[in-house]
Amino acid sequence: MSPGIIDGLAGRKTYGALDRFSYLTGYRYSNPLDEVDLGKIEEHLAKAVEWGLPLPPHERDKRAYQGMVCRAQAGLRALGYSIVGNLDGNYGEQARKGLEQFLAPEGLLPPDRINEKIIQKIEERAW
Repeated sequence: MSPGIIDGLAGRKTYGALDRFSYLTGYRYSNPLDEVDLGKIEEHLAKAVEWGLPLPPHERDKRAYQGMVCRAQAGLRALGYSIVGNLDGNYGEQARKGLEQFLAPEGLLPPDRINEKIIQKIEERAW
């Protein structure tokens, strides 16, 4: 099961992914998640990287992805899309709505993840 989009919410897909993690590692997480749980998950991710196991791009470099989202949020805000919310690197509902408004004239829907090409298009128009 895919963990879904990164929106800061722990929903059905998040808990499905956590259940799979728990099954594979034997670790029992608390509900709601706490700092100990997050530390354990990060520990296992670091081990997976050490062994060269494939990870999704956002897990390989979460901070870089959040930086990309911040760039998109800042560009959208500079273009007047106030709905993007805080410049926090969270590609949540508000950022998605801002991107949806930006892409609407092109007849496109926002993707599940921000990518460099979208950021380039935003920044070309914003700066």
